[in-house]
Amino acid sequence: MLTTPESPLTKPTSDLLTAISALQWIDDTTSGHVAFLLLTHPPSSCPSDPQEHLEAQMRGLAADLGLAAPSAQMPDIGTRLVAHDADIRLCLPGSGLVLRVPVPAPAWSQFVLNGGPVAVVLGLDPFEPTSDRAQINDYLATRALCDRLLMGKAIHRPGSTSVTGARK
Repeated sequence: MLTTPESPLTKPTSDLLTAISALQWIDDTTSGHVAFLLLTHPPSSCPSDPQEHLEAQMRGLAADLGLAAPSAQMPDIGTRLVAHDADIRLCLPGSGLVLRVPVPAPAWSQFVLNGGPVAVVLGLDPFEPTSDRAQINDYLATRALCDRLLMGKAIHRPGSTSVTGARK
């Protein structure tokens, strides 16, 4: 599991959820086509919110979602994705919060809405959302080697077009 004596879980704040970058793409994998959703946080720019606190919140978010390290079997985290207007939302269990995923490519959204599997990948290290595909691949490869990524498989909740009572 994600908890260790050295890293107590901290619930993510609404400020962190607002700052999280969500990068999406579709890849052809050994399991077929998979939509990827990479969640990362920006570098800490505030001395009152050090990098360690951001990581603790990201670990708390990963635990809430049921994500696991790449060295473990990828858990099925269920139907956590819902469509809402022009974006997809990732439901965070138990909090009533959702993470809005702006969708830059209609193909990604359509794949998800048609029931395609989504690999939710959460990076514990900061990452710039303006990175190109080579930088994304490098980030994924280097972080996977040292279990700095947490992952799970999600799907769209069929028939869901809105999130009632949820907020970001």
